[in-house]
Amino acid sequence: MYLSEKIPYLHIGNGRLLKKADIVGIFDCDSATVAADSREYLAKMQRSDAVVSTTEEVPRAFVLECNPAAAGRRGNTEGRGVVYLSQISPGAPAKR
Repeated sequence: MYLSEKIPYLHIGNGRLLKKADIVGIFDCDSATVAADSREYLAKMQRSDAVVSTTEEVPRAFVLECNPAAAGRRGNTEGRGVVYLSQISPGAPAKR
């Protein structure tokens, strides 16, 4: 997915900004959770307290951030990153 280099941050909702360089991917919740591996990964991240919700609505996408400092602050000592549940459209950042 192409993310514009002009603006180094992406707003993912509820005032949360992420560095584009730290974003591994933006995944559609409906299609990504069909696969058992994806569901298992999200469950594992939830158990390690590495999932942050940026919306009170049903999330449309999840954003995977690989930032060791952010993961450490969340208590994720294995360095797997942080998953953000968001209302953004998965295709919208590619258009920005």
